[in-house]
Amino acid sequence: MARTWEVAEYEADVAAAGFVEVAVEFGRPYPSGHILADPRVQAVIEREPWREGEVRDFVESIHGGAIAAVKPDHRN
Repeated sequence: MARTWEVAEYEADVAAAGFVEVAVEFGRPYPSGHILADPRVQAVIEREPWREGEVRDFVESIHGGAIAAVKPDHRN
């Protein structure tokens, strides 16, 4: 899960770009099965099997997020 200050900083950057009603949703696990299936990752695990837990922990720590915001129309 993202740390609060990172989310707040991201929201501030989006607001500074002129957006309002900024909402950040985070904490959804990233669908990362393809990372573990990657031949290069498999080669590392095969060459250094003691690192498999480390690799899995890293992959499971990846989370996705989404942002929604409104950019006011200043043409009026």
